[in-house]
Amino acid sequence: MLNVELLKKAGLDQDTIDRLVKEEQRKAFEEKIKKADLLITGEGKIDRQTFYGKPLHILFNLTEKYRIPTIALCGTVDEEIYKILNSNLISIMSILPGLVDYKDAMKKAKYYLRIKTEQILKILKCGKK
Repeated sequence: MLNVELLKKAGLDQDTIDRLVKEEQRKAFEEKIKKADLLITGEGKIDRQTFYGKPLHILFNLTEKYRIPTIALCGTVDEEIYKILNSNLISIMSILPGLVDYKDAMKKAKYYLRIKTEQILKILKCGKK
């Protein structure tokens, strides 16, 4: 772990220290990710912008690197994502049961997430027999 106070005493500027801390955190996160058998994550909306430096895109890169199956749950998924995403390891699913207005989707988001997660876990449990 970096000793920030020591880095300051050594004369490093705050931007450099911040970059070093961020890189150390990234490496620690990557160490945890590469040990996973499966990763389930979530995002409000997955669209083209997701693939331009957002945390989910960074996560997808890591799961691809270590060949970890990944399920990304979201409220809304832009259909063009399936054309952009070229992966046999990443599955993107909306938690919504069909056409749901925005207000209702937000109000019942936890409920929809629970239902979708239960469905995924049922499939995974069946595969373990």
